[in-house]
Amino acid sequence: MQNKNGVTRWQIVVIFLLAITILGSGVYFWQFKIGTLMQDITNNEATLLTPLNNATLNELPQNTQSEVQEQKLTTTLQKIKTEGARTYFDGNITVGGKFQEWSYSDFMGGILCFYPDDKTGYLIPRGLIDNENGVDTRIPWFCFENQLNAKQLLGITNDVAIFSDETIACIEGKATIEISNYVVTLSQREAWDTANLKKVISKEKYATKCDSEIN
Repeated sequence: MQNKNGVTRWQIVVIFLLAITILGSGVYFWQFKIGTLMQDITNNEATLLTPLNNATLNELPQNTQSEVQEQKLTTTLQKIKTEGARTYFDGNITVGGKFQEWSYSDFMGGILCFYPDDKTGYLIPRGLIDNENGVDTRIPWFCFENQLNAKQLLGITNDVAIFSDETIACIEGKATIEISNYVVTLSQREAWDTANLKKVISKEKYATKCDSEIN
């Protein structure tokens, strides 16, 4: 059956179905786009609200990485007490760096000391208040309380014989060590921090030439 324009009923039905299909596809497309957009917004909000300590350090901007690292770089030793110029700490720490001993004719001669490197130096307690000089900002270094044992563990079996050679002013070597019983000493002349050498994790044979240190 045709209408006045010559269009059959079935043609009208087909056109109607096509129109519905096209309209439905358009609605689905916009629903999909809107849904995707909302999901992106939700994900961005979740990222912004994620706590900083849940992000990996590599995903943070460089300046933020530095701030996080600085927050973590503190000694793990626990302060026990302060008596006069000395502050006592409990706990063990592992530090890498160099051990050094000057000849007996020099200031502090015959005393074996240790200078932690940049990677582990933060473990040495600093920042305490020095009544004479303000905040303690010395480089991280200390001398061994158990001198004889420390020298043996680090391979210095006879320093007297070593320094009998007048051409040798100092001995020095690299090592990674574990120490305990750390004591910060401030406001005293001819005094320094001390710690017990508990264990030698690794060491190199000492050399008979040293780089000077500012104590």
